[in-house]
Amino acid sequence: AEGGEPSSSGSSGSDQPVSDAEEEDAAPAEAKKRGKNMPREASSRRPVPVLRDVIQGPGKKVVDPRFDTRRGEVDKGRFRKRYAFLYNEVMPQERDEAKAAARKVRSGKRKERLKRKADRLEGEIRKERQRRRQDRADERKAEARREAVRKGERPKFMKRSDLRKEELIEKYDELQQKGKLE
Repeated sequence: AEGGEPSSSGSSGSDQPVSDAEEEDAAPAEAKKRGKNMPREASSRRPVPVLRDVIQGPGKKVVDPRFDTRRGEVDKGRFRKRYAFLYNEVMPQERDEAKAAARKVRSGKRKERLKRKADRLEGEIRKERQRRRQDRADERKAEARREAVRKGERPKFMKRSDLRKEELIEKYDELQQKGKLE
C-alpha cells in the first residue's frame, strides 16, 4: 500500500487504494454461504431492526364457534337431531341425482367423477345409519344399567372384547334376517 492508505488485501490484483463505496460493493460478493445448510454471513454494518409493538385498531374479531370455549360443550345428540335432515333427505336426493347424471353422461372423466360422488354419499349415509344403530344400542345398554341400579343390583360393564363379540353376533343375526347369508 502506497502513501499509508489501506489497500484491498486480495480483492483485486493491483496495489491501488480502494474507496469505501467499492469496499461496500465487494461485501455482498464476500458474504458467501459456507455450506448448503448454513446461513449467509450477515453484515455487521447494518443496524439491527427495532421490535415495535403493533396496536390493532378497532375491528370485529371473527371467532370460530367450534373452538370457542364461551359457547360451552357441544351436545352431539342435539346436533345429530338438528342436522338429521341432511342424511334423511338431502344426501339421498344428491346421491340419486348423481347416479342419474352418471347414467346420462358419456364423458369418461365426468362420469367417473359423478360415480365417485354417488359412492361417497352412499358411504356417508351408510356410516350415519351405523352410527345411529350404535347409539341406540349404547342407549339400551345404559338404560339396562340404570334399571339394574334402581333394583339395587350392581351395574354390568362389559369388556371391549365382549362388546365386540356381541356386536358381531348382532350383525350376524341381522344379516341372517335379511337373507344375505347362506
